[in-house]
Amino acid sequence: MNSKKKAIKNTFSVLAFIFWAALILLCLKYKDRFNVETLSSLIPPASWTSVFVLMVLFAFKSITIVFYSGILYAVSGLIFPLPIALAVNIAGSALMISIPYFIGKAAGYNALLKLNEKYPKLSMIRDIQNESQILTCALARLMHVLPSDPVSLYFGASGVGFLSHLIGSLIGLTPMYVCFAI
Repeated sequence: MNSKKKAIKNTFSVLAFIFWAALILLCLKYKDRFNVETLSSLIPPASWTSVFVLMVLFAFKSITIVFYSGILYAVSGLIFPLPIALAVNIAGSALMISIPYFIGKAAGYNALLKLNEKYPKLSMIRDIQNESQILTCALARLMHVLPSDPVSLYFGASGVGFLSHLIGSLIGLTPMYVCFAI
């Protein structure tokens, strides 16, 4: 890689880190405002606009790690009738787990090593991953031992197929997005 491309890549990495760090700091500073009551009062009543706003919040959640997805599931349940709330929660969950998955996939093996170092419990997932990728993804979500975002990063970096990740994760998240919507 020539020096100009390397400089551009390094600059992009630094800017992405600064953006990510700023989002996390904002979340931590205003964490008391990220609650069901506040969000449900700010999001318009059941409409396409409210679906869009919730999707943006699910995407935001997927890159911040510190924002709890249960809040979004509950807000959806307050705004929409249950069948629509469940559809919104499924779509939001798919978005929320896809973004870090593709970040992990792009980051590759080096990210996998760093994730294993930071979250040693990921080795449990690695040990059973070869049996069934869908089952592994579902169990990782059901056990809820680690935050959702590092798990998605791990699955992307470790080479789990996207469809297996999506199906297994949505199955594993079902109790959470159903219960919170109700």
